[in-house]
Amino acid sequence: MRSKKACGEIAWMPDQRLPELTRSVSGGVALEDPVRPSTDATWDDDSLLVRKRIDELCGIVIQRLAIPFSIPTFDLKLRGLAAGRAHLRHAHLSFNPVFLRENRSHFLLHTVAHEVAHLVAYAVWGPRIKPHGREWKLVMSLFGLKGRATHVYDVSGIKSRRKRHVYQCACTPEILLGPIRHARFQRGVQYICRRCNTPIQHVTGSHN
Repeated sequence: MRSKKACGEIAWMPDQRLPELTRSVSGGVALEDPVRPSTDATWDDDSLLVRKRIDELCGIVIQRLAIPFSIPTFDLKLRGLAAGRAHLRHAHLSFNPVFLRENRSHFLLHTVAHEVAHLVAYAVWGPRIKPHGREWKLVMSLFGLKGRATHVYDVSGIKSRRKRHVYQCACTPEILLGPIRHARFQRGVQYICRRCNTPIQHVTGSHN
């Protein structure tokens, strides 16, 4: 569920909102049970189910946090080993149709929420937060879920085009570099993100 994120018409909120959101999540507020989608859906229903799940999650955000929040667009065109990806600056989500088809109920419940939470965290706290840090975890708690950075789906049937190494910076949790740039990084070459102007760091032990 590693993601490369983006935001469009979403209002940025100041850091002072963190204590307020902490109270709203952990201060005894009773949250409704998250919807657990049926496993009886067909392949043709997947797009509609994802749309309904996104709308549901955005409704929770708008109601509980009282912030202006644009409902994101999405596609089911993601390939490779990633289950989902959030493009923050465009308020757009990409999902892997193979993992969705093979793990429909869990995918709709957890993976879709995972990526929407990235957009919400970016909207509330801005780009200089850790991709799966406390802000993102607070949003996942708002959805009634525990956050984890990676998915647990079976990838044995997925063919990866080539080995790519996962890096991240202050604004993007997944930057994929090929073996040549990765080797340069290992020799001491430093890459800087053009958006947040911070050095990208290799996510130890990870590749895509």
